[in-house]
Amino acid sequence: MTEMRRSMSGATVDLKPRLDKIDPPTCSPEGGEKVTITGTGLTTIKRVRFGDEEATDVRVVSAVKLTCITPANAHGPCKVYAINEVNDDSNKLTFTYK
Repeated sequence: MTEMRRSMSGATVDLKPRLDKIDPPTCSPEGGEKVTITGTGLTTIKRVRFGDEEATDVRVVSAVKLTCITPANAHGPCKVYAINEVNDDSNKLTFTYK
C-alpha cells in the first residue's frame, strides 16, 4: 500500500517515495558498506537497487530515513532508487563506486 497524506482540501493523495541524499555517497566496488538514505515516503520501501544490483539488509528507520548494505558493483557512477510494496519506484540518485 502506498503511503498516503491528506491535502489541505482533505483529499488523500499518494506519496511516492522520494530520495534526497545517500550518506556516504561513495564506496568501494566490493560493496558491503552500510549507507543511510534520506527522503520522504520511505515507510513502505521493500527494496533498494544500485544500478542492476539489489542492496541487502534494507531497514526502514522512519518515513524519512532508511539504511541498507551496498551490493558489489563496477567502478563508476550508478543510479540508486527505492521500490515500495506496490512497486512504485522513487526518483534516482547517483552513487559512485571507486
